[in-house]
Amino acid sequence: MTKNILALALAAAGLLTAGAANALTTSTAASIGVGTLSAVDSLADGAATSASQTDVFSLSQFDASKGVLTGATFSVGYVGGKSTVDLTGTGKASFYGTADFGGLEQKSSAISTANHTSTTVSQFAATSGALDLNTLVGTGTVSGTMYSTALANTTGNGATSTVAGHELTVGLDYTYLNHANASFGQYKDKDSLTTTAGNAVSIFALGGSRFTTGLDAVRVVCTGGDCSAFTVSGVDFQNLAGGSSASVSTALATRVAGAYSATFKLVFSDDTSTGVAASQLTNSLTLNVNGTVPAVPEPASGALLLAGLGVMGLVARRRRQA
Repeated sequence: MTKNILALALAAAGLLTAGAANALTTSTAASIGVGTLSAVDSLADGAATSASQTDVFSLSQFDASKGVLTGATFSVGYVGGKSTVDLTGTGKASFYGTADFGGLEQKSSAISTANHTSTTVSQFAATSGALDLNTLVGTGTVSGTMYSTALANTTGNGATSTVAGHELTVGLDYTYLNHANASFGQYKDKDSLTTTAGNAVSIFALGGSRFTTGLDAVRVVCTGGDCSAFTVSGVDFQNLAGGSSASVSTALATRVAGAYSATFKLVFSDDTSTGVAASQLTNSLTLNVNGTVPAVPEPASGALLLAGLGVMGLVARRRRQA
């Protein structure tokens, strides 16, 4: 069976970047069976009679563990490509199908005005509303409602509107990018590193730029040790493309002699300018920094040392002369 769908793209303006043209895709779908609907109108009073069916459907949310959601397309279609509405008698037979999903509406309709004729129901088309993509992020489901209604309105001795039973499919097509992933390793995930103050440290954004969102530096937090003895700088970049790297500097911030060490947590996130905020995640690296400030002799101690050496030299000279 074929499925004809007129879909509404719901990617919000500004959510997609140039790299998102190669976004990954995943889908969720549900089926709705609509039985034969028959509405009979026997009074030519201008008022229509109706027969209806209401169905609630559920579609899976986008799981943020998969990546950063960049867009979604909601679609409704007839399995087999169509349905029909038939008029018996004198008057008008109508059918209206309305899919209501998160405030977004798509409608299908048909009207027959000639006796004993069948009219093909048109495909669904968007009519109103907009969808908040943030509501589509989660591990549960989102629900919608399908309203199917047949109407008959006689202008003479009676009219019957009959809508053939049919099956519908509703679905969501998601587009997304892989999450950004910070690493101390260029080709594999490395979450911790030990270095000596004064050395530069490279931060790599793993993954290819075509299918991975950019990496944002968020903050640096000292989690233990001699925090005030060091500075860590350069953790301030935004939208670092997958496959690229940035340099972070470390330095001693004290002149007091001694051996020092501290542990820093470097926090990163998916680029906040790309995709739906509800699907953006953070990740972190652990940087251990060591450093030593050597002791410097005091001036008075240095003078005494020189004087002592001078006396010793004088004594040794006199002994040689004797």
